[in-house]
Amino acid sequence: MKTSLQKIHPSNWKEHSSASTWLIVDWDGDYFKQNKELVPDKTGGCCVYIPATRPQGIDVSRCSAQIHSKEPLEITSLGLRRNAWRPAQGIGQCDAILFPTSDKSGDAFLLVETKYSEREESWQEYKKHALKQITDTISQLSERGCPIGERNLFGLISFPLLNEIGASVFSHEELADILKEHGVQIYVGNSATFENSQTIKF
Repeated sequence: MKTSLQKIHPSNWKEHSSASTWLIVDWDGDYFKQNKELVPDKTGGCCVYIPATRPQGIDVSRCSAQIHSKEPLEITSLGLRRNAWRPAQGIGQCDAILFPTSDKSGDAFLLVETKYSEREESWQEYKKHALKQITDTISQLSERGCPIGERNLFGLISFPLLNEIGASVFSHEELADILKEHGVQIYVGNSATFENSQTIKF
């Protein structure tokens, strides 16, 4: 998996030492475009931090998707550069990808899309677009030879600035259809937990 992903020239590649919490911040999100003073110098794209490495002086816990692990786990994270699939047009891409650094068949593979709206009703507007960004990423990685068919796929659509997200963003029927068509378990919320290297619970 690592070799295949490196061929698409990802951004912010990081192999994290063993940890139990990771914070995902998309510095290119609309919120940070309007609050540029919050963005650390020489930082861009979607970054993943463990608490000890998060930028100083910025409360990133308020503006991040949070990933946890029941037991300490070594995680590899990366972002995708803008227009990662060029010259293809109109194809989406998610913000971040995380997976166990062990990089074994059957491991969990988490695709994260963040939306930095502060409007409570915004999840209704963004859910289809965010889903497309995740499923487009899956199809494009598969076309480029990444062995994602050998991984357990999970997708997190996060609204880091919202505390409350609609409980039924996707119906049970929609979730079943997404799993059947794309092979990915989707959740809308601001956190996810690695139960172990192969399973993620929302």
